[in-house]
Amino acid sequence: MPAVQCPIPGCEYVTDDLDAAIVAVLITVHSTTHAPGPVTAAKVEKVKRPVISTAGTSEEWAYFESRWSDYVEATKIAGRDKVVQLLECCDEQLRKDLTRSAGGSLTNKPVQEVLAAIKKLAVREENTMVARVTLHNMRQDRDEPVRSFCARLRGQAGVCKFFIQCPTCNTDVNYTDTIIRDVLARGISDPEIQLDLLGDKNQDMTLEEVTQFVEAKDSGKRSASRLLDHVPGVKHHAADGVSRHPTGDPEKLILSDDIAAIRNSTMSLPPATSFLSDIHHIDLESDATEIDNSVFISAVSSLDSLAVKSVTWDRVRTATASDDNMNELINLIESGTPEFRHEFPPQLREFFQFREHLYTIDGVIIYKDRIIIPPSLRSTPRSYSNDF
Repeated sequence: MPAVQCPIPGCEYVTDDLDAAIVAVLITVHSTTHAPGPVTAAKVEKVKRPVISTAGTSEEWAYFESRWSDYVEATKIAGRDKVVQLLECCDEQLRKDLTRSAGGSLTNKPVQEVLAAIKKLAVREENTMVARVTLHNMRQDRDEPVRSFCARLRGQAGVCKFFIQCPTCNTDVNYTDTIIRDVLARGISDPEIQLDLLGDKNQDMTLEEVTQFVEAKDSGKRSASRLLDHVPGVKHHAADGVSRHPTGDPEKLILSDDIAAIRNSTMSLPPATSFLSDIHHIDLESDATEIDNSVFISAVSSLDSLAVKSVTWDRVRTATASDDNMNELINLIESGTPEFRHEFPPQLREFFQFREHLYTIDGVIIYKDRIIIPPSLRSTPRSYSNDF
């Protein structure tokens, strides 16, 4: 029997001139090389069923509806199974309340009717005006990405019903994005980025443009902070080498107006031309040196008796954490200061007029670029407002 070529296009396999039965077996065996291999399907994780509970908000209900739609689409359930799965989404307390309210099982009801019954029990009635006030009082948390803050704002704005009817075509106009943009600009936690945004020449930016602007500024500041990281002195090789191997004996330098250095040194007291000599205006040609030296010694003794201590960042932070009023003020700043003076605690109302420029850094309250000193670090009692 003549040689037979593989019938698969492009295959060059040809049998030898053998018996017809043998050729048939060879072609059959060869054809297995063209058969597709076993297809292994990827294991897909089972779609999780959403959960809804009682006393939720409108925002939570909207999220549940979105999750429920995705679940139905993924599982392809329909009919009575759809109603059963919807009821299984309710937690035990809500399921019990539904059964009591309906006077029995709801499995034979239409899906939309069951959804409406669940919403009545799962969502609390909300005042739109209160929801809007809450939205305008929201502030960006420390280290919270602007996208996350924007998502929080959008969730709250969904309850506020920012719609207005067009008088011409009677259609509802949604202005939610405009409100979110303004609240976002007001609630930015970084005052420098906020000032850059408010001072930008483009005052008609969209919500997405504002978000991108803040993201770019925040990214730039974080990148710059990495460039300014502290470098230990040992890595400054020239300065470190000189300090470890000086070329000569060090000389003590005493400034003419450094009281502490003069007092602790073995040098004689400075002449009448020192800064304390201005206390007495007398003729230099007279016997002024002895008088001025006695005044100088008296001034040094008086400074020692004052027990003056420097106010460091750590001392301010510790004193702030120990003061109940200062802690309450920090909580107000980080959670969003109230819009009205009467909403401030009575002991903190003097901060109301400065609320727009108050922020915190590492547990210390800052007004613009000035530190608020806690009362315990002040020499005499006085009003907080003296720090501004």
